[in-house]
Amino acid sequence: MLDQTGTVILQPKSSSDLIQYASSKNARNSEPLTFTAKTLDALVSESVDAVLNELLGKKPTEALYDYLERSSSFEREDVVKKMDRLFEVLEGLFGKKGSKVISTCIAKRLFQNLDWEFTPVEGFQLLDYIEMARARIARELVKNAKNAIQRET
Repeated sequence: MLDQTGTVILQPKSSSDLIQYASSKNARNSEPLTFTAKTLDALVSESVDAVLNELLGKKPTEALYDYLERSSSFEREDVVKKMDRLFEVLEGLFGKKGSKVISTCIAKRLFQNLDWEFTPVEGFQLLDYIEMARARIARELVKNAKNAIQRET
């Protein structure tokens, strides 16, 4: 939705909505002109797929997802909701250290997809990094909303 000044106003449906600003700017006021929205869960899912394909290969990743689907009604779209089951299987295949490496690679990829710097935190697991991202996105949405309100006044 556009306001009178041509500024895009976005009302996120959930705290996991991610706002990615397009690079084009409005020449009159240098404000972002367009947005694209993608949920954090979709970015996590993309990160999981990319890392598993990169580390294991395409066919082994497909085999892993097939196994999860047959053994525990696991759907790719539900990867965030059933992350514990995914890592239970990965730990069984690669051990605790191997699954930790995979988890860290996924977190790095997620932060890379968000154009954020990744800093490992001792004791953090993938779900901790996901929650960290949700919190940061929520802070940025609030900050952007406050800035938009201030510009209007």
